[in-house]
Amino acid sequence: MAKILVFLSNTEGTIKEMTTTLYQYQHLNEEMKARGIEIEESSLPQPENIEGKHAKLMYNTETGEFFYKYEDRPLTAEEELAKVRAENEILTESLIDFKTQYMAVPCQNHQDYPVVIDKIIEEAKKDGTV
Repeated sequence: MAKILVFLSNTEGTIKEMTTTLYQYQHLNEEMKARGIEIEESSLPQPENIEGKHAKLMYNTETGEFFYKYEDRPLTAEEELAKVRAENEILTESLIDFKTQYMAVPCQNHQDYPVVIDKIIEEAKKDGTV
């Protein structure tokens, strides 16, 4: 098992943020090593992958436990695109449902609506948003 040396933020209280991880620290003097915490790398928890969140590794000095604090972050371009595509898919399904329900009710004043809906769906398919 590989040992690592982690350094924590210099803040008040018992919850500290991990600021630095050293995988090779043999060259450090004993005073520097004493400022960190030597642990097995495998003992660190793995962060969850939560869309729109950034994981910060934290340490509770009272319990000696590491844990993650999740903070908001902007979506990446890929995440934003996936979100927009999912919303467009829902809107397209809603249009199709509306068209199906609308076609079941005969009305001469609104004969063009199904054609307009078909054109909207066709354009969405062309530009790849559906």
